Amino acid sequence: MRLIIDALVALMLAGILVGVVMYNRQREEHAGQIKATREAIHQIEQHLKVQIAMEKVELTDAGWPRTIDPQWFPLQQPRNLLLSDGRPWVEVIGPQDRHLQHPRSITGDDRSLAAFWYNPYQGIIRARIPAGLTDVETVSLYNQVNSTAISSIVSEYAR
Repeated sequence: MRLIIDALVALMLAGILVGVVMYNRQREEHAGQIKATREAIHQIEQHLKVQIAMEKVELTDAGWPRTIDPQWFPLQQPRNLLLSDGRPWVEVIGPQDRHLQHPRSITGDDRSLAAFWYNPYQGIIRARIPAGLTDVETVSLYNQVNSTAISSIVSEYAR
């Protein structure tokens, strides 16, 4: 009887250990995806500035490239690792939305929405993120990825 109890305790401890290891691994993977997506935003921003300096692309009246050309990235396009593949890469907004600082939808749960959002009238690039379990969690992740400080999913800057 004692042997059976000891075996059950050992199995429970092993199960807890496996759970902790899996949780930590998943957390580290998520942190890596956030970091890589932040680096992708930075890479796109750098290429926008290079294109302005080279004076070989059409600019908006505000002085930013009208679009982001995938050919600017000959080795590999910057990726938003927080969202699944099989969606548009970058959404470029039109002049009617020039005042926006954030996409109307900050989440990319709809696969028809692009992984990145670009306002060529303000030179702003944003990454969409997956929806969290709560609005607070979603806003927190969006702010972390995009280095912003919006306070709700429906930001006053996206109206």
